[in-house]
Amino acid sequence: MNKSRPNFFPGRIFFVSVGLLIIIAAAGVASSLILASYLDGPTGNLDEEGVLFSVGQGDSGTSVAKRLYRNGAIRSELLLRLMMKAKNMERDLKVGEYRILPAMRSSEILDMIVEGRQMLIRLVIPEGSTVRAVAKAAEGAGIA
Repeated sequence: MNKSRPNFFPGRIFFVSVGLLIIIAAAGVASSLILASYLDGPTGNLDEEGVLFSVGQGDSGTSVAKRLYRNGAIRSELLLRLMMKAKNMERDLKVGEYRILPAMRSSEILDMIVEGRQMLIRLVIPEGSTVRAVAKAAEGAGIA
């Protein structure tokens, strides 16, 4: 009788195992990127006008991320904190008033706060105005 041995390559199991590990790792990386992209996206929770957000003197990156999450401006407090850490921006947050629009991604909000692109208010004071008129105009513009 002719017994035939199965064609068995000794390293075959190793190569198949390595191939499966590579496929699993690639799927994990792809899933992580998709999740991060989703979490970075706009929340859809803000009104058309957006929301006003203040960064005060001494506010930490963690406190800013928490308040943005509570206000519905970002989907993930953790992702924003990780972005700050990865880009070394935790201490670069600029004090000011910011208007966060509904279509803004978390990364755009972070860039806006780090670059200090604050909400601008136009106030026109006609020449010869009294102090009361200036105060009334400032109050009407939402400054005072």
